[in-house]
Amino acid sequence: MGQVFARRWLERLGEEGHVSALSTLYPRIPHRIDGELLRYAARFGLLAHKDDQIDEHDRYAIRAGFWREIDVTAATGHSSEQA
Repeated sequence: MGQVFARRWLERLGEEGHVSALSTLYPRIPHRIDGELLRYAARFGLLAHKDDQIDEHDRYAIRAGFWREIDVTAATGHSSEQA
């Protein structure tokens, strides 16, 4: 879930320079991006199987997925092509 959000977010951003700047912030995702990430997860699937809140374990997993995609993008210079 986090990787999909990161890919879409990076596509909207459109500039590669921001990826390297963002990757220096690891492990902290900027508050505005983190809020958007968790809302995306809640809206597009994660809560379909659960009650009305994302638990802490899921939040860690979502954020880890986000950072995996940022790392791949920073290392290769472009977004990955995985679905």
